[in-house]
Amino acid sequence: MRVDHQIKMAAKNYARQRQTPLAEVMRDLLARYVAECATENAQAAPDLLKDRPRQYVDFARLQGLLAAKD
Repeated sequence: MRVDHQIKMAAKNYARQRQTPLAEVMRDLLARYVAECATENAQAAPDLLKDRPRQYVDFARLQGLLAAKD
């Protein structure tokens, strides 16, 4: 999966501020993102998802999850 440069920078800053390993921050962020997407996808009609690329990442959702972790 590709992660946007802005997400990486935000995660690095968060990890640095919290003195937490970057890998742990990214792993937690990805786990939260996957869980949220799974919940959303379970409620969505399958045809709504067919037009998204396989590597689609919702930047706003990831930023929101990172901000919520503060």
